[in-house]
Amino acid sequence: MSESVYEAVRQTPRSAGSRVETGVFGADVAFALVNDGPVALLLQTPAR
Repeated sequence: MSESVYEAVRQTPRSAGSRVETGVFGADVAFALVNDGPVALLLQTPAR
């Protein structure tokens, strides 16, 4: 089931014309993250 959900989710931007890169479903992924420095967040809310 999860692979079919993955396929459906990746097709959504493709059907809108966006380029989508994919790998092997269920493959191991390794990455590193360094949180160094300040961060700015822009929060938008609907006008009241």
